Amino acid sequence: MKYKDWLLSLLAAVDPKDLENAIKNNENLVVLFFNHYKLADYRVRPIARRLLKMFWKDLEKYLTNPILILEELCKSRPELKPILVSKRSIEWLNQNCENLYRSFYNYVFKDEIPPEVSYLKKKK
Repeated sequence: MKYKDWLLSLLAAVDPKDLENAIKNNENLVVLFFNHYKLADYRVRPIARRLLKMFWKDLEKYLTNPILILEELCKSRPELKPILVSKRSIEWLNQNCENLYRSFYNYVFKDEIPPEVSYLKKKK
């Protein structure tokens, strides 16, 4: 499976009401991604970091150019376009892409968990 296919399958699962609420409430996608996929869990981290590293060039391509995400979403999910084309939505997407890029980079290459994410630590 190509990264773009994986990304589009994630985007296809977005409920319009959830997206609208996330933008309205200025939700932090770093927290949502890390908690939903349990990326900070010590049992998941090694595998998740390896997978993200394998797809880093593609991930970086999208997170450093949010307009690509916007275009893909509007093309594959036209019903989301009215929600995504406002100034507030674009600012929210840009901010979240910047935060996700920084968080994923530190996670993949420095093994750092974003401070705002809750996680299970390995028992010593």
